[in-house]
Amino acid sequence: MVRFLTTLFFFLLMNVELPSNTSDIMTMTLFQFLVFTGVVAFVLSASRKYYLIRETKTWHDALAYCRASHTDLAIIKSSDDMVQLQNEAQRQRFSLEAWIGLYNDINSWRWSFDNEPLGFEDWDLTLQQPNNRDGHEECVATFQYGSWYDAPCDNVMPFVCFDGKFD
Repeated sequence: MVRFLTTLFFFLLMNVELPSNTSDIMTMTLFQFLVFTGVVAFVLSASRKYYLIRETKTWHDALAYCRASHTDLAIIKSSDDMVQLQNEAQRQRFSLEAWIGLYNDINSWRWSFDNEPLGFEDWDLTLQQPNNRDGHEECVATFQYGSWYDAPCDNVMPFVCFDGKFD
């Protein structure tokens, strides 16, 4: 999505009439600089906050709780998001073994917030995750060290919600 928006900004910025006064030219140049250096994308991606909930729930109950109290279960679409979540867990002295908003819809892994297919991945490959042990591990949690694993959705554990938007 960020790539699409950046391409769109580039197209729009390169296909507009040039402003007639120096102030407008400087504003447009500054905006182009911010878009191309990634500062605008950084500001957009920083518009969310993670909430680590110590209460234990099933994945579906955690999803309902997050949607009622925040935006949704945590979405982790980049390594920066994962680092942000790990830093928040460390700050709160939270073990971080918790549900996140990733689930298997039979055909693919998807995020609960926007039903978008999985892009960024942080599976624990040393444990051969996801492994769908016993054929019913359709929800995802994080290990204490941050990697992901699939688990039965009816397991109870802490969970992570988020507020905000993702680009």
